[in-house]
Amino acid sequence: MNKLYEIAQKLRGLPEKIKRQVAVTALNHYKDKFTAGNDEWEGKKWQEPLRKKLAPIKRKDGKGYRKGFSPQDKTRHTLVKTGVLSRSLRYRLEADKVVFYSNVIYAKRHNEGLDGMPKRQFVGMEKSLEKKIEKIIKENLENL
Repeated sequence: MNKLYEIAQKLRGLPEKIKRQVAVTALNHYKDKFTAGNDEWEGKKWQEPLRKKLAPIKRKDGKGYRKGFSPQDKTRHTLVKTGVLSRSLRYRLEADKVVFYSNVIYAKRHNEGLDGMPKRQFVGMEKSLEKKIEKIIKENLENL
């Protein structure tokens, strides 16, 4: 009977613990989309930004380069200029799910490809993330 009680005690906090581990793992997975060499979704590369295809464009007044078209812009990662978008990603735990969100107004436009913007998805369920989640669940159940 004591063993059954111990198992019941372990199970009591398990769903919340798993949900939190899944949330943190997924959030890190999504933030990795903004780092070097990870600009893809399900193995499909994001559309390359125009600034990487064009030569640097000088300002008409001769003082530097046009916004978004400097030599440094040509080498920076897609969806990364200030880091605001990646830092804005958050999650909240609800009764039966984990909700990811951003307070940045253009996040949805980039993630879903709205208003003529090419889709560069960085949040959602991806096969590689699914495997990470399965591993978390399996490890938690094995440790009961």
